[in-house]
Amino acid sequence: MTRIIKAGLSGAASNKSNSAEELRQQGNAAFRAKDYASALRHYSSSLEVEEDHRTFSNRAACLLEQHEFKAAISDAARAVELCPSFEKAWYRKIKAYCAVRDFPRALMTATRGLKHCPAAPTLRRIASALKLAG
Repeated sequence: MTRIIKAGLSGAASNKSNSAEELRQQGNAAFRAKDYASALRHYSSSLEVEEDHRTFSNRAACLLEQHEFKAAISDAARAVELCPSFEKAWYRKIKAYCAVRDFPRALMTATRGLKHCPAAPTLRRIASALKLAG
């Protein structure tokens, strides 16, 4: 009986992941088509099923396109909490801080990102540019 319960639970977890992944992929397709409102809905639905760093980061990208910069910062922050080595999330968080002209936080974020992603050339270039500008 224990095996049946465990099999049922792992099947449910697998279905949950597949559903979240399908929704994320639908969001990716909408994003590529520049249908940001639809992408945002798909990413949000995916996150209701399962929290994933890629989905938070993708939703942050959507929010950046919609000029919802504070919400983008929040989603990118959650993405780096879930996966500190995910370079795209650091980049999107920096981009959002720059959009609201908070360059000290952008630099601080780039510096933190480099601690987790030391081989990230994009983060290195951004950090250098922010240091020169600041």
